[in-house]
Amino acid sequence: MPHTYMPTDDTAPLPGVAPDRAALGLPPTGKVLASFNQPLKIDRAVFACWMRLLAAVPGSVLWLAQAQRAAQANLRTAAAAYGIDPTRLVFARRLPDKTAHMARFHHVDLALDTARYNGHTTTIDALWAGVPVVVVKGRHFASRVSAGLVAAAGAPERVTGDLSAYEALALRLLHDDRERLALRAPGYRAPDLTAVRYGRLRRRTGTRLRCRLEHLARGPAGWRHRDRAVGCVDGVVQSCRDSGACRRGLG
Repeated sequence: MPHTYMPTDDTAPLPGVAPDRAALGLPPTGKVLASFNQPLKIDRAVFACWMRLLAAVPGSVLWLAQAQRAAQANLRTAAAAYGIDPTRLVFARRLPDKTAHMARFHHVDLALDTARYNGHTTTIDALWAGVPVVVVKGRHFASRVSAGLVAAAGAPERVTGDLSAYEALALRLLHDDRERLALRAPGYRAPDLTAVRYGRLRRRTGTRLRCRLEHLARGPAGWRHRDRAVGCVDGVVQSCRDSGACRRGLG
């Protein structure tokens, strides 16, 4: 499918009233960098990048998804090894209510994606909340999901090609409040990520595929003319037998 393989509901409610920062374990001030992906997706290279960002932005914190105690302890120990105060890693507890979770994005200044295994729903949540998401496009499927989602949401400029570019873009946005705030736009600005658009494309693709299969089943005559007959399908025609080319015996 074009645009994205993972459409989402564009009628979902937008984030509600922002909860108090203190109630979420966040400091009263300072930039909030967030990655709500599962902690097992965090690799050494991207974690090192995040630590450099924390060092470059005084008072900032990294907001991560809650993990097992041992995992949280390991991440804080790793942060200390980079010279970062371990308390600057804040862990967001799981909430039973999706609306409450989405409201937390009011406090997120920048969403940072993981590299080798991207966010899926977590990336969509950040986009829907209007939070800028910085991603790095990898070479295998799991490392290219967020690139497709962010591009389909109308922000291909936030897709980077390597971790150096990823870090540079994140740092620029964290230092430039005007640019970053201008990017905040709750709800999707492009239709390519919506389920309605996806459904329309899926029906059209299914019609074209059915038409090709019907021509292939007719043998050599169908092979010679299948592309011409398929060209008659415009998303409205339900079968190649209904197209003008087929009625004229070209298939």
